[in-house]
Amino acid sequence: MAAASRDDVMVAGDQGRVLQTRNGGEEWGVQPTVTSAALFGAAYRGGTAAWVAGRGGTILKRTEAVATVKVPRPKLPPALRGAPKLRPQDETEALAPILEDDIPRATPPRRKPPPKP
Repeated sequence: MAAASRDDVMVAGDQGRVLQTRNGGEEWGVQPTVTSAALFGAAYRGGTAAWVAGRGGTILKRTEAVATVKVPRPKLPPALRGAPKLRPQDETEALAPILEDDIPRATPPRRKPPPKP
């Protein structure tokens, strides 16, 4: 995120997205980019010049004004979903992790007995 003033802000993020507001966050404009790499930082001092950097050495430079698409401000604040309740894992369960969506359940490592001399 880089702020040129209280109302003029540019934000860089995941999947190559760059957003800009010039009215203190009432409306955000999506800036066109040529990458889908995760973007981590922005250098912006207002006007039309901006630099954005991201994963894999991605560096984007803008020197001219661009037309943007307005992103409406959400009417409700963002909220986190509750996580599913985990049950204790007993030793009789299968050794393969059970997939819940795309994240496997963590299992403790099995310790091997030390080798006999």
